Amino acid sequence: MNEMENTYTYIARNATDPEQVMTFTLYDHRMEVELGAPLEQVGKALQGLRRDKETQIDVQALAQPAVAGLVQWLMRPLHIADVNADLSGTRLRIIGWTRAAGLRLAPVVFMVDPVDNPDAAQAFVDTVNARRETTAQPGEFPGLLDYWLTWALATLSIVLVLAGLRKKVSAPEDDEPEAMEE
Repeated sequence: MNEMENTYTYIARNATDPEQVMTFTLYDHRMEVELGAPLEQVGKALQGLRRDKETQIDVQALAQPAVAGLVQWLMRPLHIADVNADLSGTRLRIIGWTRAAGLRLAPVVFMVDPVDNPDAAQAFVDTVNARRETTAQPGEFPGLLDYWLTWALATLSIVLVLAGLRKKVSAPEDDEPEAMEE
């Protein structure tokens, strides 16, 4: 099947603030998210910090490339098996997991409340959930082993146990009780 034959695009718009727009595109076991003008919104947020009067540093000029890089990294296509979509009333919530080296690293949450077209949002949620159910997991490990946090905690636990054993083995033991004076 041609990849474009299975493409589904949904545009979520906030009913009370029409400038808040998110575009979700499903294709080939992936979901891509585009935020409506995210850098312009960052620019508005940083407008008041434009210049630090004491140091004469242009804060917006320094922060915008870093924010753009972070947004670009978070906006990488997500594997559909790592996406959960939910519509509760008029609140659309989508949680996707970014991956690093094949393991789940961090969740990314997209929320529109209230969504302008709940019927279209529900159709999108149904499509995401149907695709997720028919798609194999991208990770090599099942369940909790698919998360970086699990491996970090397991490694830390092993290090602490080994350090405790080493401390116990290297400590001198008193095999003979001291003689009591009468």
